[in-house]
Amino acid sequence: MRNLYSYITTIAVVCTLCIGECTAQTDEERAQKGKEIVDKTSARTKNYANISASFILTIENKQAHSIDNYDGSMATKGEKYHLKLMNTETFFDGKAVYAWSKDNNEVTIYSPDDSSNGIMSPQQILGNFDGSYKFLFIDEVSVDNRRCNEVDLYPIDRHSNVSRIRLFVDIQTNNVKSIIQQNKDGNIYTIKITTIDTKTQLADKCFTFDKTANPKVEIVDMR
Repeated sequence: MRNLYSYITTIAVVCTLCIGECTAQTDEERAQKGKEIVDKTSARTKNYANISASFILTIENKQAHSIDNYDGSMATKGEKYHLKLMNTETFFDGKAVYAWSKDNNEVTIYSPDDSSNGIMSPQQILGNFDGSYKFLFIDEVSVDNRRCNEVDLYPIDRHSNVSRIRLFVDIQTNNVKSIIQQNKDGNIYTIKITTIDTKTQLADKCFTFDKTANPKVEIVDMR
């Protein structure tokens, strides 16, 4: 009887180890699939010469128990971008970021690495992420009657304020449908892309703040 109990215990241990090994392999496959989806989306985004898009931003503050919605638009050309959101226009000409606050009639100039305000850049909203994230494929889901791949992104840097980014990518077009960024400070940013145009030609001046056309704007250079 003791031998039978030992035999059953051994089989149970072996099965547990096998299940654990299979789960690890599955997680590895999901990580690889998630990376492939994001890489494909990123490559497609970089392949477009110009991108114009409109979106709805929802900010949920858990501590304040508040939910606010904002309409926004953006345009990109390579690394350059022009973002309109919350009565602020942000320009990146490839060298510096110009944040024009219409409320204060003030333009603040930043270096690109110092300009983060907690919200993703237009390139990230469109699915262009670098190697500073780990990826995990979650499932195929429906978003606005479109089949999408759901992928979670986790920052490698533990000091990042971002805890997770959830990406929904249209399976047919490889374009981002929506994206959710959850921060450690309790804020959740949800961006739903409503329109996207990849055929419009955009001049370089679209991504530069025109000082001569706005002479009364106060300039604050933080570089």
